[in-house]
Amino acid sequence: MKIEKVMLINPYNIIPTDSVRRISEPIGLLYIGSYLEKQGINVCIYDMSLEGYDNVQKHGDSYIVYGSTIDEMNNKIENYNPDIIGVTCMFTAKEQIVLDVCKEIKKYNPSRIIVIGGLPPSLNPSKYFQKRFFRFLIIKKRGNFFF
Repeated sequence: MKIEKVMLINPYNIIPTDSVRRISEPIGLLYIGSYLEKQGINVCIYDMSLEGYDNVQKHGDSYIVYGSTIDEMNNKIENYNPDIIGVTCMFTAKEQIVLDVCKEIKKYNPSRIIVIGGLPPSLNPSKYFQKRFFRFLIIKKRGNFFF
């Protein structure tokens, strides 16, 4: 399979209602995207928190969700039609969000190749291997990457 297009996704956020909504550069995705572009691969970085920043929904009594919706994400994926989708999980607080995003991508189009990476998957890969919403898990161990 020749890889021509990759979409890298930074999922939406869930925060306490008394917190301030924040946006930060998904630096890991930017590094990966830059490397892939140098290899001749077209890259789309989709920051759900940024693109849907003004979309705020209540989540229970104490939390809010902000970011693009699952439908918006699926439309973006459908329009770009990537060969591979990478989803970042940089914090343990986002583990369930990342798994939910992957589950929804897989539900919408079961043939999509989904890759997860980040610190929490590297620290506890067995937790992720129990799920079947992605095809590859990238983990970092002692300076080396394993697939």
